[in-house]
Amino acid sequence: IVEIRTHESWPKVRDECERLMLGHFSSKNGDLYQRTELTAKQVLFLAALGLEPPPKILGIHPRT
Repeated sequence: IVEIRTHESWPKVRDECERLMLGHFSSKNGDLYQRTELTAKQVLFLAALGLEPPPKILGIHPRT
């Protein structure tokens, strides 16, 4: 299905999607989990599949 909707081969779609990373940033104040910026192709792939992009910030965990 992904190949038909994106007009790309599965290896190209997989390679582009694997570029999406989750960063974990830690400080004395806590932890932050943030994804990388979406590439133009990633945005197109998600839209073609009817998927919402993941949130930019996935978690903020302050230290107590």
